[in-house]
Amino acid sequence: APKKAKLAEAEGQYQEVMVGLRAKQAELSELREKLGAMEADLRANTRKKERLEAEVALCSVKLERAEKLITGLGGEKSRWTEVAAQLGAKYTNLTGDMLIS
Repeated sequence: APKKAKLAEAEGQYQEVMVGLRAKQAELSELREKLGAMEADLRANTRKKERLEAEVALCSVKLERAEKLITGLGGEKSRWTEVAAQLGAKYTNLTGDMLIS
């Protein structure tokens, strides 16, 4: 009878431990799923970050080229303004020059 009582007590403890173990295994499984989802998100975000960094680099190159173009065109504007002023002066004098000829 004492052995049966100890056996029953041990089986009861075993059942309690098994219930706790199953709960912890379920919790572990859930945490592994969450970890897998987080790792997938991390990979996706890393790819997105790399793509955005490449886009930023490309935009920087385009901006540099645009600034060079604008600087060059600024010089052209002043040159064309000067040419237009010279042509305007020549046009004004054209009638008089024709009469003199």
